[in-house]
Amino acid sequence: MNFKLSVPKSERPREKALLYGIDKLTNYELLAIIINSGVKNKNVLQISQDLINHFGGLNFLANQNYTELVKISGLNKIKALNICAVFELSKRINSLEYKDKYDKSNLEILLKKFQILISEINNENLFVLFLNEQNYVIHTEKFEGYSNSIGLDLTNLFSKLLKFDVKKFIIIHNHVNNILEPSYEDLNFYNNLKTRSDFLKLKVLDFIIISKKEYFSFRENFLI
Repeated sequence: MNFKLSVPKSERPREKALLYGIDKLTNYELLAIIINSGVKNKNVLQISQDLINHFGGLNFLANQNYTELVKISGLNKIKALNICAVFELSKRINSLEYKDKYDKSNLEILLKKFQILISEINNENLFVLFLNEQNYVIHTEKFEGYSNSIGLDLTNLFSKLLKFDVKKFIIIHNHVNNILEPSYEDLNFYNNLKTRSDFLKLKVLDFIIISKKEYFSFRENFLI
């Protein structure tokens, strides 16, 4: 099967990335770009799908060595090395020593930067901290523009979490009125967030409300 003839141009991984952004691609499509080309009777996207499915998921694929990869139909030496190189880079990035860590001993220090950020704004914001297995912050996503309640689309939030392949995160939310007590909207949002997170096997470690100088942690107050 010829890949170019079987898939519309706008749906081919490279063209789709250029049109809509690399973050809009599935794991299969991203891997297809790395593999680069197909073989007789199997296009590159089919090879990508077979590869991930064969090893039982992306995480398991990431731990395969060159010897195992080159055995797979559709992968030659160069394609197998390309895959190994990408996952090796990913492992090295994840092994970097991140400065910000979420734990009880330095929570106030971690929150201080966000309290500085909100000191000159007049609307409510959400900061989502993506954590690695050691609870270091590897990425922060800001959602802004909320006037007096939480209106975040959870589908949008979870798509970003899955993109970074993290299992743990915390939410930091400011109250412009400086009242730290969780509002009805906060509690309702957290309950929905927890339900969806559990379903996706993600863990929300904390939901923190901040003012310019203080904070309220759901975890510290046994609401989690």
